[in-house]
Amino acid sequence: MREELEIKLNNKVAEIERVNRTLMDFGRRHGLASKVVHDLNLALEEILTNLVWLHGQPGT
Repeated sequence: MREELEIKLNNKVAEIERVNRTLMDFGRRHGLASKVVHDLNLALEEILTNLVWLHGQPGT
């Protein structure tokens, strides 16, 4: 079974927690190992933090 996960975010650091919860729920539904979900969350958190920081600053 294939399921896509799409999350639309506002350009705010607070949205990163919502991504974390959504990915954790997705991982539980699909039986992903907690280490895999943790690693995905860590990578996404770093990417999203950089995007919010770099593109959320005035004049960027």
